[in-house]
Amino acid sequence: MVGMGLSAQNTGKITVAVERMMQQFPEAQLRDLYKSFFQDRFGLEHLMSDSAKADEYLRYELAHLEDENLYPDYEPTGYKENFYRVNLHLIRSGKIPYDVYFQAFMESAKAFSPISIEKWEKEWNTIERIIADKYPKLMESGDASEIHALLDKGEYATHHSKKFNATYHPHYRIIGKKVFKKRILPLLNMQ
Repeated sequence: MVGMGLSAQNTGKITVAVERMMQQFPEAQLRDLYKSFFQDRFGLEHLMSDSAKADEYLRYELAHLEDENLYPDYEPTGYKENFYRVNLHLIRSGKIPYDVYFQAFMESAKAFSPISIEKWEKEWNTIERIIADKYPKLMESGDASEIHALLDKGEYATHHSKKFNATYHPHYRIIGKKVFKKRILPLLNMQ
């Protein structure tokens, strides 16, 4: 695997990240792991850059947020942990003010340069092999072929699986690691 363009250190980090995700989300499917690794390397590039629309959509999602919260307050993405998924319930509960959350989200959209789709496809192939070695059942769902068909078209973004959505009710935005540690984590540590 080291010959695939990733160092032994990175393949070790990938293994740790996969284990962390599967322990936290045992019902996760391959596409759910893919989404975390993808978000880690592409950030918010695939999301809207229009702040008014982003604000409108976030407020809409908050207004329709179900009461049941089975998702962690926050979790790192992928193996480089460039971003954190930050639960919208933190706004609803009053732990994070809306304006702080939204500004952190928007600031994160500007402060990151993703890798190329070609590099991502090679990296994903290595990640997928690690997942297949540790969790071969995840390879049985058809997600792998759907992901590769997406990549073959030069696309890369996907949604969580229906099973993941039904089990964990994820409602979050991704926020850059530096922004998260500077603006969000201190407020959570005060609780």
